[in-house]
Amino acid sequence: MPPALATKAEVLDRLMDSFRKHGYDGASLATLSKRTGLGKSSLYHHFPGGKEQMALEVLAHLNATLSGTFQ
Repeated sequence: MPPALATKAEVLDRLMDSFRKHGYDGASLATLSKRTGLGKSSLYHHFPGGKEQMALEVLAHLNATLSGTFQ
């Protein structure tokens, strides 16, 4: 059975957790895929810029969350 659909915020939180635990270089695409529940192709669909885009969106999400502007 496939995993339940996660919101964008949940995906970003899971990516952030992986980057925090493994670092940018240590967080492989396989690790990020497993942690988010998304296949590698789905990750690239949502983040066409790859791991760099994932990291940038995680930082933007964290900034928005800390500044209270995330919806």
